[in-house]
Amino acid sequence: MPTKFEKSAWHGSPALLAGRCDVNAYPMEARRKSKNGQVLPSLCSAAPAYLKTKAERLLKLCEDGAVFLIFDGSAFTGECY
Repeated sequence: MPTKFEKSAWHGSPALLAGRCDVNAYPMEARRKSKNGQVLPSLCSAAPAYLKTKAERLLKLCEDGAVFLIFDGSAFTGECY
């Protein structure tokens, strides 16, 4: 039986980085915008809403028992306007 951490980390992880996660699992304020202000179907890794959500999810993983976090992937998610 997987632990809470294993469930979170390997089965639909909420802690995936911006380029590899479900855009719909984040607030609209975390999405990228075009130069014209059009909301795009991808995340802005510099948006305060993205960073807040990501930090909350990582803290929750630690509260649930994670003692080691590895960060893989630093792909540029594109310009955020």
